[in-house]
Amino acid sequence: MRFFLSPTGRMSRGKWLTLALPSVGLPLIIACLIDYILGRTQLATESFLLWVGLILLWPGIALASRRMHDVNQTALRLLVFPILFIVAVVIFNVEHGFTYLTAWGMWVVALLALYPAALIFTLSTTRGDRGPNRFGPDPLAVRGGGKGP
Repeated sequence: MRFFLSPTGRMSRGKWLTLALPSVGLPLIIACLIDYILGRTQLATESFLLWVGLILLWPGIALASRRMHDVNQTALRLLVFPILFIVAVVIFNVEHGFTYLTAWGMWVVALLALYPAALIFTLSTTRGDRGPNRFGPDPLAVRGGGKGP
């Protein structure tokens, strides 16, 4: 359990791909299934995603920060996510209370989604630092699966 809750240390790319990405993809797949089974009731899907998002918020931050540590970057960049979320909520509220978005609102929300998508892509494709860095030892060397520096 500590593995999912502690933001300290490093996480290899393989572990990131097998643990963190399914925790994002699985709720989306389940939400689509709920949406299909219940006949496109948007409220049920949004409620489900909200609760799952709140439950997975800290484990997601902890896993992402550990992966960022592996590529020798500070996890402070993750503070951009709450700021983007607040901006998106404000845009949704300004746009007639969650009913629909105008063209400019949709473009702004789409642009806001680019940062998380780019960060997830980068963390999924970038090799971690070989050997120890300022955040701890190489996770692959600790397991004996990697080569030393």
